[in-house]
Amino acid sequence: MVRIKVKHILLIIFLNFIFINTYESTTLNENKLKEYYKIEFYKNLHDNVFSEELLRECLIYEEVQNIEIVIKQARLETGNYTSDLFKNGNNLFGMKYPRRRITTAIGKYKGHAKYDHWIDSVKDYKLFQDWYLSKGFTFDNYYAFLNKIGYAVDKRYITKLKI
Repeated sequence: MVRIKVKHILLIIFLNFIFINTYESTTLNENKLKEYYKIEFYKNLHDNVFSEELLRECLIYEEVQNIEIVIKQARLETGNYTSDLFKNGNNLFGMKYPRRRITTAIGKYKGHAKYDHWIDSVKDYKLFQDWYLSKGFTFDNYYAFLNKIGYAVDKRYITKLKI
């Protein structure tokens, strides 16, 4: 039988305490740092005029899946970023106001979701993707996914996206 002295037990407890507190403190600091950078990232975006490059950065930052297709959606839905819905509703994706999921929309504009800023429509698109993922959908073939859920009324929507 191995005899462990009380001082060894105390040392083990102390080291575990230090390790756990250091880990938790590091995790908290990393989370605070991430939150700080997120705030700074969005402050910089808010200060800039919309561009597709900023849209791409925002999509990457929000971890939206299938970015190239999503950018094509934004171009198509906004008529290359010139539509009334985009200019006055800050809606990049022709999103309707959702009935069953959380949203960043602040209301409706001409039957679609209205956002405070175009960034909020990107965040809402991410919420849209997350909601469908939680329902068991996959994005292996994003065009098929959009078609299956009936993303657009236009029967040629997927064809237009592929052009």
